[in-house]
Amino acid sequence: MRLDDGWNQIQFNLADFTRRAYGTNYVETLRVQVHANCRLRRIYFSDRLYTEEELPAEFKVFLPISQHEKAAMAAAAAALKKDRAGRAIEQQQQQQQQQQEEEEEKDEKKMVVPAAVEAIKLLHRLVGQQGEGELVEQFGGKNGEDAIPVPAGGV
Repeated sequence: MRLDDGWNQIQFNLADFTRRAYGTNYVETLRVQVHANCRLRRIYFSDRLYTEEELPAEFKVFLPISQHEKAAMAAAAAALKKDRAGRAIEQQQQQQQQQQEEEEEKDEKKMVVPAAVEAIKLLHRLVGQQGEGELVEQFGGKNGEDAIPVPAGGV
């Protein structure tokens, strides 16, 4: 016996099962025990196996649906598929944009750091040539406020 995902229809030939398992004839079923982890739609007994077409609609695993219902379900499925595709494209575009922004940010940092290093080197050279006092007057504020700190010994 094998169960698939979703609803399954299981049929036992009780007469055959009883004869093979116990070597006696099947007479009647007195009790059926169903455990709590089972979901059952219906249990029924019959005198023989019936084809799907012979069963009443409420005994079939899938109830027959009208053409109008089929068309509505197909339209809903198509709309859902289109919506999912649109969302996937949107998400992909957002990811690409984010990656592009991150790359641009990295490129900006790569350009800013060498420029800052060059400016610091230039300032250190100027300090070496002119002395710290003259630079403070040139680039700093009043009485050395807002002056750029220069480490001793230069670069």
